[in-house]
Amino acid sequence: CKRRVEAIGLHAIMRVIEAKVHNRLVKTTAASIKGRGMHYLLKKIQHDIENDPDGMRFAYKYDFRKCYESIDQDIMMWCLRRMFKDHKLLTMLERFVRALPKGLSIGFRSSQGFANMLISMFVGHYMKDQLGRKHAYWYCDDGDDHSSNKKEAWVVRDATHERASVIGMTIKPNERVFPI
Repeated sequence: CKRRVEAIGLHAIMRVIEAKVHNRLVKTTAASIKGRGMHYLLKKIQHDIENDPDGMRFAYKYDFRKCYESIDQDIMMWCLRRMFKDHKLLTMLERFVRALPKGLSIGFRSSQGFANMLISMFVGHYMKDQLGRKHAYWYCDDGDDHSSNKKEAWVVRDATHERASVIGMTIKPNERVFPI
């Protein structure tokens, strides 16, 4: 019964804060975001292929290894503290973040939104704002970055690994660079 009450509480809290979290995400981030599902991202990629075929010639596809399990709870709380200043809210959010000894609980509604936020803050915004990546897309822990040539795609791959290591995460070995 206590778990059910906590789940209802988490649902209510997430309904309120999701809009603020979603506004901070890179616009090409999808998954567990109202109006931004798989088809939204697919249409974005198809649009970009049609409108910039030369810039989309090569893809670097990757996936974060054990995304939820490997999220550092202290880094996650740092992100939440940057976004929210209300101490009562942060105390409640921290209970959900630290529900497990390590990582985020896969079953909580907050986990996918928080993972989106973490990846967007540390990888997405870096790729878009610092490196000027025009064609970078995320479906939570799955990344897809397009380039005009293979060499550029490998540079993006190295930068992605570096950014993932900043937050204590790694990329699965099944990553690949390929012509589309």
